[in-house]
Amino acid sequence: YSSATSGRSRAFFFFSIRKNVIDFLTGTFPSEIFQKLDLFTLTRDNSSYIDEELKEHFQILSIPVIVKTKSSR
Repeated sequence: YSSATSGRSRAFFFFSIRKNVIDFLTGTFPSEIFQKLDLFTLTRDNSSYIDEELKEHFQILSIPVIVKTKSSR
């Protein structure tokens, strides 16, 4: 592995742990936005959105989450 590949693998492992994702979101978003996230809907999307030629250099980590509406609070 190159160091870039190794770093991407560590990031994917880190974000495969739900608590790590929640901690990341808590530290990234302002509390008024974080409070609107429905963490029960937090999932990992394993779909690939990268062109085949670029896969060697890039990876996308997609973790969809639903935003709470007034009726779901």
